[in-house]
Amino acid sequence: MEHMPFTPKKMDELAVLISGGTSGVGLAAAICFAEQGAPNIAIMGRNAERGQEALAKVKAVGSASRIEFLQADANGPAQCESVVEKAHKLFGSVDVMVKSTHSTLP
Repeated sequence: MEHMPFTPKKMDELAVLISGGTSGVGLAAAICFAEQGAPNIAIMGRNAERGQEALAKVKAVGSASRIEFLQADANGPAQCESVVEKAHKLFGSVDVMVKSTHSTLP
């Protein structure tokens, strides 16, 4: 196996995608990334209203960050793939993925 070089990014260079980001641990993670200066944060959740509420909370602490809500159900593999593609298109990369949801898949 060929060794692939790894160059870590600094916090102020990261694009972060958080599933379950509208409440609980996921929302707390989004707030922490915003407080620490992550420039690109995508919050994934099922409910658009809760997503907008979460955006407001994160933007209140990370106003310099680009924060987006991407509506999708983390239990749907095709929806997850679509959200990753959307986040990548928005930010140019997805450097960190936080999974803060439980699965109801069989």
